[in-house]
Amino acid sequence: MVSQDAVAEFVEFLRQSLPETTVSVDAPSHAAGEWFIDIIHNDFETQVSWQPLHGFGLFTAPVGYGDRPNEIFASPSHAATRVTQVYLEWQHTHRIRAIHLSELRNILGVQQAALASAMLLSQPAISRFESRDDVKISTLSSYVEAIGGRLDIRANFDGLGISVDLYRSQDAHHDQEEELA
Repeated sequence: MVSQDAVAEFVEFLRQSLPETTVSVDAPSHAAGEWFIDIIHNDFETQVSWQPLHGFGLFTAPVGYGDRPNEIFASPSHAATRVTQVYLEWQHTHRIRAIHLSELRNILGVQQAALASAMLLSQPAISRFESRDDVKISTLSSYVEAIGGRLDIRANFDGLGISVDLYRSQDAHHDQEEELA
């Protein structure tokens, strides 16, 4: 997708969801560069970046020098949907936070019933899991895989960000039914 087309599509999706939003687009000086999209809606402000090889990036944690976006979306519609979710949360809490599981599932267009079927569980079990404050990593991994993803756990320190592999073998996943029951 051509840079201008992807960015224009994102802006159009965003304006459909949040019509009163002010959007400013800063194009790079060269084709492979990073675009910056400033979004203002009432007292809510955020910035989304876009790069041809990386997609749309949204910051959901405090930003330090050299930090990259916490959330990356290839799809303009998924990125705009997530910005809308962040704005709606902002209206109630005045903070930007990481995505909840149900929000992720909704962005991907997966219904709880379909997810429950894929995980061989009941829909109420999925609902309870999405509402929990503390979950097993193995169950979270199974949930993410069932909606088409792969769980990546990172540890971040000053000057160091690294992926952590918690499984000693590929089949070290534990029984998930105990947690979901």
